[in-house]
Amino acid sequence: MNPTSLSARPRPAPADRATAARSAWPSILVITGAGIVSACQVGKMPVALDVLQAELSIGLDTVSWLMSVFALVGAVFGIATGTAVDRIGARRLVIAGLAVQGVAVAASALTASLAWLPALRCIEGAGFLAVVVGAPALIPQCVPERLMPRAFAVWSTFMPVGMTLASLGGGLIEHVGWRGFWWINAALLVAYALLFAVAVASGGRAVGGALTVAGLRVDVARTITARGPLLLAALFALFTACWFAVFSFLPSALGQRWALGAATAGGLVGVCVLAGAAGNLIGGHLLARGARPVRVLAAAFLGLSASSVGVFAEGASLIQVIALCLVFSTVGGVIPPVLFSQANIQAPAPALVGTTMGWLIQGNNAGLLAGPVAAAALAAGRGWPAVSLACAATAVVGALVALALPRR
Repeated sequence: MNPTSLSARPRPAPADRATAARSAWPSILVITGAGIVSACQVGKMPVALDVLQAELSIGLDTVSWLMSVFALVGAVFGIATGTAVDRIGARRLVIAGLAVQGVAVAASALTASLAWLPALRCIEGAGFLAVVVGAPALIPQCVPERLMPRAFAVWSTFMPVGMTLASLGGGLIEHVGWRGFWWINAALLVAYALLFAVAVASGGRAVGGALTVAGLRVDVARTITARGPLLLAALFALFTACWFAVFSFLPSALGQRWALGAATAGGLVGVCVLAGAAGNLIGGHLLARGARPVRVLAAAFLGLSASSVGVFAEGASLIQVIALCLVFSTVGGVIPPVLFSQANIQAPAPALVGTTMGWLIQGNNAGLLAGPVAAAALAAGRGWPAVSLACAATAVVGALVALALPRR
């Protein structure tokens, strides 16, 4: 974005700014809702973990891959999806992503074979990727510049809110089974695709021309060789690896250590995850008040490190574990809105905001892929306390990387 062109624009009157803000919030909420219903598809697997293991006779390592294969598509194709956003349009991809997830979830509920679940989970991942790359790319197109920190903060709540809603669905699984819970999610996704098509204007137009292999290669090369986008992707990977290493297995750990039922464990985890939404809003507030992004990121990663040490510690009481998880989630929640807002700033060119967002989401999915798998391996080989220590070390690395982020 060209600072000169921004300064040359006439400043709108206060009344005009207030009107623009009021008209922007409905779009922000609908865009965030698309992320929330998509995040439910991430959260539904951990809460159904024990039921899936029992019904399909599979081990923890297999279930961890079923959770992580969802992120495999994003870890490989995130930046390509961002290029599609720039060249095809964000709105179209979000609607398609919601619909694709709905079809894949319904097909999963119908399948009787474990062999099909990973493939269908990959298709879900493709739809999820289209939503989480396309939706935030719509925000700069429909939100006044002064509202963007708060808008990205609200958008960032999509993961904790969606994960919480899915966690609270643990009680439903006991009544309708995992297949019934999958059907409920499929219906929600398809309905929201229709709502999004009606409620969000066609503002997400393509800005980079036709989608071609040559054009994609150029856009990707410009983005991944730029220092800012590379560090943003790395930061998101480090954060997500820590976050999902803890919350992917927390429901199961609570059930095993304190004999909690699925509904109780899911409710406790849901409260902890929802605390991340408060952190998201705090992060946006800090940016809106002029806090330096680098300092906010470094402090949040250090807080994440300190609070993660005792989450799976032996001898900790249930109250201590829940308290640490609340702190962990709240402090960690500060990170995503800062990263999302920086994607719009660190993009190599205005026409590459979507590609930069895709690179950022690719880092996010790399962490989502690695975190649960690494946690399962550590827990099986060295016990759950090793997972806490690994998260703490990873977060310290995140603080150091944040300090290297270019100031713009």
